[in-house]
Amino acid sequence: MTAVFTHEMKSSHTIVIPEMLEYHFPIMKGALTADGYNVMVLEIGGSDAINIGKKYVNNDMCFPAIAIIGQFIYSIQRGICDPDKTAFLIPQTGGACRASNYFYLMRKALAEAGYPQIPVISLNLNGINSQPGFKISIRMVRAAFISVMSGDLLMHLYQQSAPYACDASEPEILLKKWQERLFADISSGKLCRIKQLVQIYRNILDDFSKIRRTSASLVKIGLVGELYIKYCRTGNFNTEDFLRSKGVEVRTTGFAIYAFYVIQSIMYDTESPDILKKASSVLLKILTAEHRKLCSEIKKFNCFSPMPEYSDFFEKSGKVISKECITGDGWLVSAEAAVLIECGFDKIICLNPFSCLVSHVNCKGISGKIRRMYSNASVTNIECDSDTSLVLYYSRLLMAIGLE
Repeated sequence: MTAVFTHEMKSSHTIVIPEMLEYHFPIMKGALTADGYNVMVLEIGGSDAINIGKKYVNNDMCFPAIAIIGQFIYSIQRGICDPDKTAFLIPQTGGACRASNYFYLMRKALAEAGYPQIPVISLNLNGINSQPGFKISIRMVRAAFISVMSGDLLMHLYQQSAPYACDASEPEILLKKWQERLFADISSGKLCRIKQLVQIYRNILDDFSKIRRTSASLVKIGLVGELYIKYCRTGNFNTEDFLRSKGVEVRTTGFAIYAFYVIQSIMYDTESPDILKKASSVLLKILTAEHRKLCSEIKKFNCFSPMPEYSDFFEKSGKVISKECITGDGWLVSAEAAVLIECGFDKIICLNPFSCLVSHVNCKGISGKIRRMYSNASVTNIECDSDTSLVLYYSRLLMAIGLE
């Protein structure tokens, strides 16, 4: 019998979330705790978790499925989570991406591993595979948006500060300080209104602006590609930390941009009803207006480079690929590459997972056009796989930045 997350489990069980957005999830878990759930974000695993994933997920599935499911089972087998007091939360897109199948793969893997009693919660806005004890509330959505915006700011500032800080530990200390503070404020309900964000931005910017920096001239790398592989340390084998250790400034675009892209995609989906398209258009205008406030606050601090607005990505994409390309990460990959190049990050590393046809098309298919549009730029496509040789992987990274 399939395990169900009941109303009683809300107080007795801990909802465990996989590692993915290292800047955002430590804050975003507050969106669930504010609604009374017990939450844990996994920060363990690495190659051990991937190897366990390979045992329970067929290797013809995409790499993120192997990594995420492996991390969940690893946490049980290592005693980090109690199988009788744990529920796993996993995203389910509902589109052409095979992440739609993670929910079913997770349940199958848990049964085979001997943990059929662990409920699996599907995180989606489509109402599929709903659980009686887990509901997405308006408060939760609002708190998640606050988490995404503040997380994007922290990522933007940390990536600019870490490579240049005179005291290498200072950016990390500030990052953790603000993640813990924001989580506490969201969990307690102290931070619950979007209009509070502007003051939060100012306080964070003021803190990071006090970091003393060197005047070093570093190689600048833009990371683009499939969502999980681009952001997750397990999925990209700590690419950001590795490149930074080689004296490189690494930049990724914000998660809010991806969220806006998903909303925009509804308007280009021929199967979406007109009322949903109109609602998406209104929602996009509201959310991007809030994002512009964040971008405006950053511009007030000359020590930081600006954060591109969503309109910058949308305009650039049309020069490379049709905006009707909305499967997976679609036109966003090309838009990210173009925007980062124009921001001075002329070496682009495009990461895509093994066995994801959509990602391969979106990443490799646009490389030639990007190179022709920006003759000074380089685009390197690198595949991440559960059997990847780390020596070969890191060698390719070094070649991409000219340090082979």
